[in-house]
Amino acid sequence: MKKLNIFILLLLINHFAVAQLSVSKLFSNGMVLQQNTQVKIWGKATPGKTVLIVPTWSKKEYSAKVESDSTWTMKIETPKASFKEYSVSVQQDKVIRIKNILIGEVWLGSGQSNMQMPMKGFVSEKVSQLVDGAEVDIANSQNNAIRFFDVKRNSSTIKQEKIEGNWTVASPKTTRNYSATAYYFARHLQDKLNIPVGIIQDSWGGATIEAWMSKESLKDFPDR
Repeated sequence: MKKLNIFILLLLINHFAVAQLSVSKLFSNGMVLQQNTQVKIWGKATPGKTVLIVPTWSKKEYSAKVESDSTWTMKIETPKASFKEYSVSVQQDKVIRIKNILIGEVWLGSGQSNMQMPMKGFVSEKVSQLVDGAEVDIANSQNNAIRFFDVKRNSSTIKQEKIEGNWTVASPKTTRNYSATAYYFARHLQDKLNIPVGIIQDSWGGATIEAWMSKESLKDFPDR
């Protein structure tokens, strides 16, 4: 009887852990969303129930039914770019409010060491590779409308559902760790368009292209 009770308790714990309303960390406070498009948002919640999303820029209600595996996805329309701060509420049995959202251009900064190299440069005991002029640019980098999401590295042989990381605003404290290539691109883009720019920073020096491809796509290249 004890074993049976423990088994039932574990099932209940697992059920409630999976059923807890959540949103991918990519969609968190301080994020930038792509302008004039339909942005896909996803997360987990109680299966069979409905998740409701309401963005403040339109106050339109979007809903999606949660799948049996606890996952949900939906697309919401975004307006033209602006420096106005918005928020989005995600609701089921509780409410998650994502604040301080800007609408603008969002780009992915991915690649090897030339994309990974931070503004502060690569520094080791043997060599110091500084970025030319970076010290002045870092000191003058305070900019609420340039934001980076730094994807935490994770090596795995299977497809991952979760992403770890957080959005930060460009400043002398944060910019020194941003990809130099991505930061200068973001700054140039903002100078030309005068809109917010978000960079998803996901690079890994020395990584092979196969590491970034799905198992299905690799079937077309059997020699790889």
